[in-house]
Amino acid sequence: MARLPQLQNCYTFIDLGCGTGTILAALHRAKPQAKLTGVEYNPKIFKLAQWRTTWWKNKPDLHCTDMFTWDISQYDAIVGWWVPKFCAQLVPKLIQEVKPSCVMVCYMFPLPKHPALHEQIIPAGHHNIYVYTKVQSHQLNPNTTGSK
Repeated sequence: MARLPQLQNCYTFIDLGCGTGTILAALHRAKPQAKLTGVEYNPKIFKLAQWRTTWWKNKPDLHCTDMFTWDISQYDAIVGWWVPKFCAQLVPKLIQEVKPSCVMVCYMFPLPKHPALHEQIIPAGHHNIYVYTKVQSHQLNPNTTGSK
């Protein structure tokens, strides 16, 4: 996921629901100069992410809080491994808050279809990686119900 061409020009990343930091670790290896942020709600799992990143030169900014209340408007890329329940809850937040150039990437589970999101599916072994970009408002067709 970290080496996707769609992420090539991204510098600021946030992993919403970062868990133990697996995606952050991949991003750290692929883009060592990137500014990484991780948000995890579960305090015990959050501690594991903190421990995992202890020796990194370029430490991520980690926060133990609710991803649905975190401001995501300034990031170049939003990444995660969101289960379907969270995918459905996350779509309105993504549409409302992300900047127009933001790339959104989720592993394994797709976001629900929405006309404001363009979806690209990338096969990755037994699972897919789903890459989303925001459809500019002038590109939206009011009669469209699926992704563009």
